[in-house]
Amino acid sequence: MRIWLKRASHDLHQMELDYWNDLSDDEKKEWEVEEFFTLEDEFFRIRDEYMEFKKVPSRIRHADIPYRPILASLFKSIRDFEERCRLLDLFYRNYDDCASK
Repeated sequence: MRIWLKRASHDLHQMELDYWNDLSDDEKKEWEVEEFFTLEDEFFRIRDEYMEFKKVPSRIRHADIPYRPILASLFKSIRDFEERCRLLDLFYRNYDDCASK
């Protein structure tokens, strides 16, 4: 599988290079190089996130699903129930605030 992923990353990069080389000088000036090309690390990060996303059943629509296992793991180390509730409330207040922007 890693060979396929390397190949996919290489193919994507080659497609970007080919497209870039076909642009006129004026068209190239409209782009920031950092915005145009996908770094290999970023490609693999996005691929991994997408693979994780595909594991979530389509019937589940809750936006916080990716964070639940992380929160559960963190909260297991906090023995005080009131403190867990306070931190969970803080998380969702911040989550809602950021999601509304």
